[in-house]
Amino acid sequence: MTGKINIVVALPCEAKPIINHFNLRKSDPTLFKIYSNQDHSVRLIISGVGSSASSRATKQLASVSEAGVSTAWLNIGIGGHKEFPLGTPILAHKVTDSQTERSWFPQLVFDPKCVTASVKTVENPVFNYLNNDVVEMEASGFYSAAESYSTREMIHCLKIISDNFQSPADKIIADMVDELISKNLSIIKELVIKLQFLSLEEEKRTSDPPFVQECLSRWRFTVTQIHQLKRLLRKWSLLQPGKDVINILLLGCKNSRNVIQTLDIHLKNLPVWMGHD
Repeated sequence: MTGKINIVVALPCEAKPIINHFNLRKSDPTLFKIYSNQDHSVRLIISGVGSSASSRATKQLASVSEAGVSTAWLNIGIGGHKEFPLGTPILAHKVTDSQTERSWFPQLVFDPKCVTASVKTVENPVFNYLNNDVVEMEASGFYSAAESYSTREMIHCLKIISDNFQSPADKIIADMVDELISKNLSIIKELVIKLQFLSLEEEKRTSDPPFVQECLSRWRFTVTQIHQLKRLLRKWSLLQPGKDVINILLLGCKNSRNVIQTLDIHLKNLPVWMGHD
């Protein structure tokens, strides 16, 4: 089982090396071009340039992929900085929209193998690099949309430096962008692997434990009781892995309250170490 990650890029020349590296194939046509690997654990959408376009594409990809809280998100693209050398990979620890001044703070729960920096999303290409931000045109739209589906530990922006004072943005061409992304595929691959691991762990944490649906079909539970049931069944699956809780313990229960009580009492009396000498 593999965790799921959705990748949003603005330009075809940014997407091409990633599509080739992860062996992605074009999916059914939508308003945007979407690519996926065979098991749909990696999906990529080409948004077009700009914050609004990135936001719309992120929402479209969320819909197509049926994204949930365990889906990881990654925005990959080029950006400018006054002094970082061309080709430097930067992972955002802050994303700010230049128009609204709203900011987001991605949570780094792993050790990134590249520099982190503040990223500012602008409406038009920048040539003066007034502060120490990495400037680009999509991150805020991406982030504002992606946070509706997942948590900030699972949403990240990777920018590859494509311009600086010595080589301004008006010198950028498609072949150059392709090369910059290609040279950073090892960083991209490692980041994807880490985010897929987080995705898988979150899927395990939030997914229904065994026998939940069977219990819900047999007895009527309140919302509060459902949370209690899931907690108790997770504990059952840890202490009695593979054993059918319904046939072993719950067949005689007359209602949901009886189910909760029976599980709770039984689990409190189970030894922690089972099946060990």
